Amino acid sequence: MPGEMTLVNWNQGNDWTLVDDPLILTDETIDAAGQRQNWMGGLSVKALMNAENHALRFAEWLMDTQAQPQLGLPLSFLSGVESPLGTQSGLSMFPYIREGRRIIGRPAYGQSEFMIHEADLRVDIPGGRDFRSTAVGLAHYDIDIHGCRYRNWRPSFEASGAGTKEYRVNPLPMPLEALVPIGVDNLLIGGKSLAVSHIANAMTRVHPVEWSVGGAAGAIASWLIHHGQPADLTPAQIIVTAQVADLQAYLTTQGLRYEC
Repeated sequence: MPGEMTLVNWNQGNDWTLVDDPLILTDETIDAAGQRQNWMGGLSVKALMNAENHALRFAEWLMDTQAQPQLGLPLSFLSGVESPLGTQSGLSMFPYIREGRRIIGRPAYGQSEFMIHEADLRVDIPGGRDFRSTAVGLAHYDIDIHGCRYRNWRPSFEASGAGTKEYRVNPLPMPLEALVPIGVDNLLIGGKSLAVSHIANAMTRVHPVEWSVGGAAGAIASWLIHHGQPADLTPAQIIVTAQVADLQAYLTTQGLRYEC
């Protein structure tokens, strides 16, 4: 209808999938870029600029070739500081990064580290674990990996795309261990930087899972302040002090789901 707007994110359009320039800086390039003194997330400004230019070229192509004036719906690109996204370019304020940095999780008992693996998700691979006893959120999506390539098409050793449909993937009760990093007692992950493998991330990276994990992290922080015993209880201690059931009951009162 006239006046409607669409925010476009399309893998055949404004996805930036080139490996070069690399988005993630190495220790050497962080030093060369001066980011030790002026931290910008360890990301390449040049790579971000390339992605922005790609998105703008896609928008130009969209308007030049796909507008349908016969329907009374010409396309327009909303830019400037008064635009819906509040940026001069009209692009979003931050790029959507499909796979960011991830933590190594704090195991509940015995093991040295924790990570969710592909076998924990798949219905057709043995060895999956049951996380219901420590679950604080819920995830379910395809295992959906988008690969990257070099400009000159030399081998990147990445799949161009690797999808596993939902019917091969179990819903995943997200365990508390995936939200608590090794070596930091008083921190909870609230997005997709979970303790998951590269393949598992392809299922947990999507927005509904981020929202589930973010809601859980906020509610857990509230529970720790108001209900956790002792009063200085940390996220890492909830499991070993056998208080997960009380926490899960609190999550339920907050309208959050952690089981199917």
